[in-house]
Amino acid sequence: MSSRIVASVLVAVLTVGGAFTAREAVAQDKAPMDTAFANREWKRAAELARARTQEEPNDADAWFILGRSLTQLSEYDRALEAYGEFTKVPGYAGYGRYAAASVYVKKGDVESALRLLDEAAAAGFSSAGELSIDRNFDAIRADARFHAIFEKIRENARAAQSRGERLTFSTETDRKSARLILYGGLDALRVVIDHGMVPWRDGYAKALEDPELDGRRWRLGANDWTTLDTNVGLSLGDLDVPAGEYGMTIRRDGKRILLELHDMKDMRARRVDPYYCQALEVPALVTELDLEDLEEPAKDLAISIAPIKPNDGHACELRIDFGPHRLTTPLVLQEK
Repeated sequence: MSSRIVASVLVAVLTVGGAFTAREAVAQDKAPMDTAFANREWKRAAELARARTQEEPNDADAWFILGRSLTQLSEYDRALEAYGEFTKVPGYAGYGRYAAASVYVKKGDVESALRLLDEAAAAGFSSAGELSIDRNFDAIRADARFHAIFEKIRENARAAQSRGERLTFSTETDRKSARLILYGGLDALRVVIDHGMVPWRDGYAKALEDPELDGRRWRLGANDWTTLDTNVGLSLGDLDVPAGEYGMTIRRDGKRILLELHDMKDMRARRVDPYYCQALEVPALVTELDLEDLEEPAKDLAISIAPIKPNDGHACELRIDFGPHRLTTPLVLQEK
């Protein structure tokens, strides 16, 4: 979902040569814009988004990408103009003001930021979860007025939820599984890691260097949780992990890359989607990963559990390959 707007459902149409949906046509038209934005190519993303808004003035995604890209280029006044047009898209009056408020924070205009954020709340903006993790507002979070507005937005969220009004995001994601099984005794030891497929983008490399992303937490895979499910206790580096199911996240801490394990029983009870993982407190289970370069870059995210010795699955290495990088840590089963 990243920080994108949920698109409206499009009606299917037929084209010469067979069935072709309007959703697919729009996706093709917007693919270069989306790719440039994902790769943090802000100038190109802004150019493509501008062209898209001229073709489709009610394209919420294009207005959002235009405003966000211009903000990243420090062209704040132009970004505010884009978000002003964004507010005119039916259904996005609140979101456009919310986005504009974030630009005023960048400009250091606290009064205007709070005013726009309050106007967003008055317009019905209800994405309290997004506001809770949006680092664009970190500079004003300590302001008592921000807290008062945040409570208005939370109340909007409660009211929308009570009316059964939820924003809908529907997608299909290919998933892969890394599986380690030790059998031949009275029972079987099982460790499984499932994750959504993610293709490597050049923009991801910049996240390792961008100082603004220090301390940022990411879900380790596309869309849903990446899960570690084990029926045996194990160690990851110097971390002891009891048998259970865990949601895995990655967090950057300076030059260190940390692997975090969140108890999935707790995540289910709290109804936490991994998109909002940035708002989670640091879990009890955290270990540092070693970073090395790959000779052959991985085109897609690949997670594996590799035995260190042939026919001995007790001592393994957890490997996370992505682009030119490999993250590793020893994984040792603690069979009693």
